[in-house]
Amino acid sequence: MISKGFSLRWNDFILNSMTILVVAMGVQAVGVVLMSALLIIPVLTARMLTYKLRFLITLSLIFGTASSLIGSYISVLGKNIPTGPCIILVLSICAISVALLQRVSLKTKRTK
Repeated sequence: MISKGFSLRWNDFILNSMTILVVAMGVQAVGVVLMSALLIIPVLTARMLTYKLRFLITLSLIFGTASSLIGSYISVLGKNIPTGPCIILVLSICAISVALLQRVSLKTKRTK
């Protein structure tokens, strides 16, 4: 099947290959737990805000990058605080905050 000049099979192959390479290199570099968190939590958080693919990718990139930078900064400020758990903590706080804000906004829409 060809859509807009690109082969769907070729696109799937490239996407899957790139995902496999990133995960394989990331697991060796930062570990399984952090790599899993960096793959899942930003997309989960962005999915709570939008279903459009372009915005989903953009928001996932923003959440992942911002959480990594903030978590690393917190790790640098504190003494003997590991970077990986700080990043996961910031990612989790973002996801929980978005979930709570979404729930509050749904309650206010129902009461109107």
